[in-house]
Amino acid sequence: MENTDNTLLEMQQQMQQLKEKLNSQKIVNDQLLRNSCKNTINRLRFKANTPYLFTVIAVICLPSFFKMGLSTAFAIYTLAMLLVSLVATVYCNRFLPRNMDQDLVTVAENLHKYKKLDAEWLKVAGPMLVVWIVWMVWEFFKQNGGEGYVFYILLGGIVVGLVIGLGIGIKIRRDRLDAADELLSQIEEIKQLK
Repeated sequence: MENTDNTLLEMQQQMQQLKEKLNSQKIVNDQLLRNSCKNTINRLRFKANTPYLFTVIAVICLPSFFKMGLSTAFAIYTLAMLLVSLVATVYCNRFLPRNMDQDLVTVAENLHKYKKLDAEWLKVAGPMLVVWIVWMVWEFFKQNGGEGYVFYILLGGIVVGLVIGLGIGIKIRRDRLDAADELLSQIEEIKQLK
């Protein structure tokens, strides 16, 4: 009987040790996931902030429009488009988490809002960009009368610039959305640990 009691007591101690190890493992996994989330947040915020850099560069280049003979109305439209884009970027980015100190439900909700606003903004930015491109081509056409090699060189430059710019913009947007999706899946993993 005493032997059975000792065996039972030993089994209880082993079970307690196993529970403690599992709990410590759970804490370690939670911390690893939170650190991974922090890295993803940093990457997402960096990608989300790159439009600020491109906006500053575009505003700095704006006076060159007058040197190329483009109209004041076109320069004003370009500046207005850049400012609207900047305001939209600031508004969308306010839903990005700064760190993982917030509760996970709020972080996930804000990320979903961010993705939804990004999709909605694309519906506005696309037509604005199309108007800007058509207007730019018209400005160059009007300036050169559509004749001579200068017009075709300018048109080729516009096409190459657009392809490169759109390629970079699409890549940055895809990277942002991929990072947001990755963060959402990491949040789900953390929720499952709890």
